[in-house]
Amino acid sequence: MNRLTALVIKHPWVTISVTIVISLLLTTGIPKVTINDNLKDMLPEDTESRKVLDELTDTFGGSDFIMVIIGGETGTIFNSPTLAKIKRISENMETVPGIEEVRDITNLSKIEGREWGLEVIPFMEDVPETRDQIRKLEEDIFADDTYVGSFVSEDKKYAAVLGFLEVDAVEPKVYEDVLDVVNGERGPEDIYVAGVPALRSIAARDIKGDMKRLLPFVILVLALILYIAIGTRLGVILTMLVIILSVLPTVGLMGHLHGQFAIVTNAMPVILLALACADSIHVITRYYREIGLGNSAKEAVARTMKDMNLPVILTSVTTIAGFLSMVTSPIPRLIEFGLFVSFGVFWALVLSLTMLPAFLTILKPKAGRRRWNILPDRVLTSFGKGVVRYRIIVVLAASILVIILALGIWRVKIETNPERFFSESSDVTKASRISNNHLGGSANISIMLKGDVKSPQTLNRMLELEEFIETLGDVGTVFSIANIISRINKAIIPIIPIPGRLRPGGCHTSIASKTHSDILNVTIIPHLTKNTGIPPSLPEL
Repeated sequence: MNRLTALVIKHPWVTISVTIVISLLLTTGIPKVTINDNLKDMLPEDTESRKVLDELTDTFGGSDFIMVIIGGETGTIFNSPTLAKIKRISENMETVPGIEEVRDITNLSKIEGREWGLEVIPFMEDVPETRDQIRKLEEDIFADDTYVGSFVSEDKKYAAVLGFLEVDAVEPKVYEDVLDVVNGERGPEDIYVAGVPALRSIAARDIKGDMKRLLPFVILVLALILYIAIGTRLGVILTMLVIILSVLPTVGLMGHLHGQFAIVTNAMPVILLALACADSIHVITRYYREIGLGNSAKEAVARTMKDMNLPVILTSVTTIAGFLSMVTSPIPRLIEFGLFVSFGVFWALVLSLTMLPAFLTILKPKAGRRRWNILPDRVLTSFGKGVVRYRIIVVLAASILVIILALGIWRVKIETNPERFFSESSDVTKASRISNNHLGGSANISIMLKGDVKSPQTLNRMLELEEFIETLGDVGTVFSIANIISRINKAIIPIIPIPGRLRPGGCHTSIASKTHSDILNVTIIPHLTKNTGIPPSLPEL
């Protein structure tokens, strides 16, 4: 290290040029950095849940949806202006690129049994105008509890419009387009936008916003603290130069290596700002001490680096080791976070050992104007003497404090709900709260079952699974194809059959159609006690 210092002192301009050029080359990767707010990508690809999710997406397509909530704590959504607004929002959302399907009470259908068979008709073809029409719509929707609590709240105060996204949809763009649709319909009802895609889009937007707001603020605070500690403008400028040339190349390297900013890596630049200044502060403060003793610039640099090389290296190496330990995490984004922060600390170390001494050799700062750091020096010196004098008391007090604080580890809660990433006063949190309290929630869990979907036993098992899931806490709505078959069965049962042929396993009845000359064959459950459930064999329609 002494040879390296001698080489830096002998060739300061070459040292400065090489380090700055390397830093600028790495910085060119910044435009390539992308933001990934997809929580799925935080999971390892070989994780079982990740494999199942990928298989489910390949088989059934996307299951994520953006939910638009219309309503308010006063009044009801069953009035002509509100129903017209729901219909307009639904129709406009269907034109948004990236939305595959839109569902709401204005386009959902009901299944009714007729003497000639089944009839599937929309709840609402046109916006009802009269009180009787509105009352009929309300009765139809609440007569079929499938949609109550999901598309319309039980208290009739809120309705939901669900836009299901295509698998390859650009979520932030879809979210912004939906906001444009919603903003044109605000008032007098409250309108909120919820759903996991909305949460992810807002998170991506906030990541960019946080970086724009936090970085200048941290730099300003850091510069003020450095001026108090060092006492000279030149010392602050050199330290900030080391910090900037550590942070920007690290972010640029992330871009070159196709790294991505995510929720867990968003704080990386701010953390690097704090870590990168440690080495340069040690070097500069010691340098000013040597200058104050009457040494020339070259002598001061040589003496400074001779004493500070080892402490600076050990400080950086231990920090790097701490962040490199994150490579043992199963989460890819945390591994990236540890690796890139480690590189940033390493590059700050390189600059502190090479570029910074080279600048100090050339610029030859003077030792004066140390009035700002006289008080910190005196306070820290007195504090150090007190620690040495009362070392036993300090060790005992520190040990007791560590033990007391460590007891709080068992009170730490693991939070995985993305809604908790936002403040309680944010619109997305309000939307999620309304959705959870009135509309069955805005986040979904998909369960993929493999079996014969035409088998009544399979469908009944699905209903049993639904009933079990509904007993769990924090579950709003459970739905599957078994519910559709159950609804069909409910509609079939009231049909009065014409006497027909008996077959084993059920009453197979021929029902004459009033509109067609052919015969509609329907299988009806024998000994049915409830107007729900799955028939022993599916209706032959």
